Amino acid sequence: MFHHVVTFTFRPGVTRADAFALAEELREVAETLPGLRSYACGSDLGWREGNADFAVAAIFDSENALLNYLNHPEHKDIIARHVPVMVADRHGVQFADGGRTIESTEERT
Repeated sequence: MFHHVVTFTFRPGVTRADAFALAEELREVAETLPGLRSYACGSDLGWREGNADFAVAAIFDSENALLNYLNHPEHKDIIARHVPVMVADRHGVQFADGGRTIESTEERT
């Protein structure tokens, strides 16, 4: 499996409604993609000081599926329209895990 995780810190003046609209657009594109196993995005819950404002976490079946998402024209359009006006800071990572997961403490007991 291939993972894509991105966090955004927004510029001053970006509202919850702006973040919600961004999330809706991203989800609409994600729903159309083959090879997408899981997709979640949304605003930070505000539980920890210093967190980013928004995150995307996606899991793809293959490298090609992830690259298809990253290079999808609608995804690129969303990024081009929203990032310059909304985002002050962006951090991202893509990684492969070979299908391995770590069980939580609750699952082990």
